[in-house]
Amino acid sequence: PVPRSAGVSIRSPPRGLPSEGQGYDPCVPRALYEGLVVAESDNTVVFGGRHCFPPITVAAELRSVGAEQDGRERLEAVIPGVPPVTAWRLPSSAPPPLAGWISFDAGVRVEG
Repeated sequence: PVPRSAGVSIRSPPRGLPSEGQGYDPCVPRALYEGLVVAESDNTVVFGGRHCFPPITVAAELRSVGAEQDGRERLEAVIPGVPPVTAWRLPSSAPPPLAGWISFDAGVRVEG
């Protein structure tokens, strides 16, 4: 089974310059959707032209909607005031270690 999120939540990114000790590193890749952080990890891999994130680093609000495409499981998060964000869980046939990792649709941009 693929691990669930470890408590990561959709949130606004930090504004301004972080104070020392805040734990914010501007170089860590973040998946942003409508200005909100939906995933964050210094361990991402580009596969198929998209950044893939380990499942424990994505927003806990992403829930399976059960639809599959090419063996990928579709995930969605409903965020009040914005269209749903869509992501895909890579199938077990993906190259190691990417099985179960999460990639996002084109509306999500990665910074960092």
